[in-house]
Amino acid sequence: MSQNMIPEMSSSMETMLEKWKDFEGQEIDVHKEFGLVTTEVISRTAFGSSYVEGKHIFEMVARLTAITVRNVYKLRFPGISLILKTKDEIEAEKLEKAIKKSILDIVKSRKVNMDEGVDEFESDYLGQLVKMANESNESKRITVEQMIDELKAVYGAGHLTTTSLLSWTVFLLAINQEWQDKFSCSEYESVRLLSADEHGDQ
Repeated sequence: MSQNMIPEMSSSMETMLEKWKDFEGQEIDVHKEFGLVTTEVISRTAFGSSYVEGKHIFEMVARLTAITVRNVYKLRFPGISLILKTKDEIEAEKLEKAIKKSILDIVKSRKVNMDEGVDEFESDYLGQLVKMANESNESKRITVEQMIDELKAVYGAGHLTTTSLLSWTVFLLAINQEWQDKFSCSEYESVRLLSADEHGDQ
């Protein structure tokens, strides 16, 4: 992970926590909130300056993942999908095409910028994948399909698992006062050290 993405991540978390202050004394669906913030963080990390488009892509990937999970145990006769498609199959195909088109549009935009000398492919995750797709060594080059699969994997590994991890962490802290106290002490120390580093860099 590039160090320059840390401020972006911190900013997203701070925005979420500030929003929570408006709900003091009320219940908050933390799993949903963590899902939103991890989507934003991963979108910024993976797509950088193309963050808005990236967020839309991840939303489509989320819908596609939900469809896949919903149908994973449903039995279909081989070849029947060629004749008769279900509503979910039709929606999944539309999402696959839309995801591919959106990613290709971003890639084309970056190639134009690079040709005009505005910037390179950029240092975010998508930029690294684009570089690999344009690798002069054919044995190291990846296809567009592989690029799309990588971004889907980032969503699955980065978004879903991190959301669940954060949700369980908050739940376990909520039912254990001793852990809360220990966490508060360690959090204070971390903030103090981070603050000292930031002032030292100035």
